[in-house]
Amino acid sequence: CLTLDIWAPSDAVASSKLPVAVWIHGGALQSGWSSEIEFSGEDWARSGVILVSINYRLAEFGFFLHPAVLEEDPQSAGNFGFLDQIAALKWVKRNISAFGGDPDNVMLFGQSAGAISVMQLVSSPLAEGLFNKAAMQSGGFRSDSMMGARSVEGSLAAAKAFTDKAGTDDIQKLRSLSAGEIHEIAEAARADIPFLFPWWNTANGSSFVDFRQAYPAGAVADVPYLLGGTAGDWLGLGEGMDEFAASRAAAGGKPVYVYDFNRELPGEIQAGAFHACELWYMFGTMEYSSRPFTDDDLRLSRDMVRYWTDFAKTGNPGGDWKAWTEENPNHMIFNAE
Repeated sequence: CLTLDIWAPSDAVASSKLPVAVWIHGGALQSGWSSEIEFSGEDWARSGVILVSINYRLAEFGFFLHPAVLEEDPQSAGNFGFLDQIAALKWVKRNISAFGGDPDNVMLFGQSAGAISVMQLVSSPLAEGLFNKAAMQSGGFRSDSMMGARSVEGSLAAAKAFTDKAGTDDIQKLRSLSAGEIHEIAEAARADIPFLFPWWNTANGSSFVDFRQAYPAGAVADVPYLLGGTAGDWLGLGEGMDEFAASRAAAGGKPVYVYDFNRELPGEIQAGAFHACELWYMFGTMEYSSRPFTDDDLRLSRDMVRYWTDFAKTGNPGGDWKAWTEENPNHMIFNAE
């Protein structure tokens, strides 16, 4: 399952040194895939950016913490999905120049659980030096505990619900099970796990920490950041985004650019500025949607592709999008009007 997709300009050669953007898909760390049609990188490649989208282990395969695993490899703390993401970034570092990319000019970005993944990577020493800018969209900035990293004790409790259903906690017996058997047991255990998302990332205090504790302490990568959400996102994102931007400004860090996506999507099904709706716009993939988009939507999409690809190129989205400062806590507003 550890695969990636690469879009590059047709005339790119090994010496092109083009900027690279590495996309992490959402899905609550439980589901999703890198090749969803709205993630097509055609427009980005035409804009001179190489887009890489990656797959990683999910749910019980990506975030299962067994006591024996913790003893064998305390550094991973069961965060195998994040280790996959780091492996992909290392692959890009080693190989992207063959596709015309610059391994030293890499933007890391993701939406929803992809944004939470970015948060974990910008605060992990295991990912240091693998990117030089980051974007976090619609994820992880809630003020409650739902989006924070889980404690070791919490993850072990989820694992116990699994081993109880399996009828054994012997790690070797569990490892002898097929992927299908593991998934069936995990689904059966779901009702006994007292968390909204049963399999989640674990903070071990060293290689993987809680982002919401790391950034106030200045323990995140000092790179330019772009972050935002949609008007219909879960409540609490806006306040958390401003708190992060204020923390980076107080630390004298590199710029933070914040946006609000307020465009209510046209169409009778799931109207409004719902979670993830901005992806059609910022990837420039509205042609693959059946919604009755207008010329205003197309113009908005062209603007967003330009902002995101300019950020990938330079760490600055350019145009009239100003960085967040204490004096001017600017939010770029995206709408079709």
